[in-house]
Amino acid sequence: MADPKTNVVRTAAAADLSLPALAGGEWEVVRIAVPLGLDVVARCHRRGIALGPVWITPARSTVEIVAVPGTAGIWPGVPGTTCAKVNLAVGRRWIHPPTEGRPAATDAYLLAEVVTDALVRLALTRLSRKAVRA
Repeated sequence: MADPKTNVVRTAAAADLSLPALAGGEWEVVRIAVPLGLDVVARCHRRGIALGPVWITPARSTVEIVAVPGTAGIWPGVPGTTCAKVNLAVGRRWIHPPTEGRPAATDAYLLAEVVTDALVRLALTRLSRKAVRA
């Protein structure tokens, strides 16, 4: 069932990422602050962009989207995001677990486009709120 606020599907698979398939591999992830990251995931759904695995890291308050290898070298300096390589997926919870039929990673260029769009919309919303108060 989807969260009505974010349209993010939360399944019974939203458990610790201690799966053997993940524990041994190195992953490149795009880290996005939680509110923005959940918005990005919802925007990807609405646009029909195929997401690879996505997890949330409560200790960092980030959503981490698995990106294609090499993303760290091309990721633009998008505010509120970083690209990192991670080895272990301890202390994280699934938003989108890896499943058959889902890509193993998200396209970095499409992801950067959606993140940028979400940031622009957030900035416009904040500006319009300030204008109303003025």
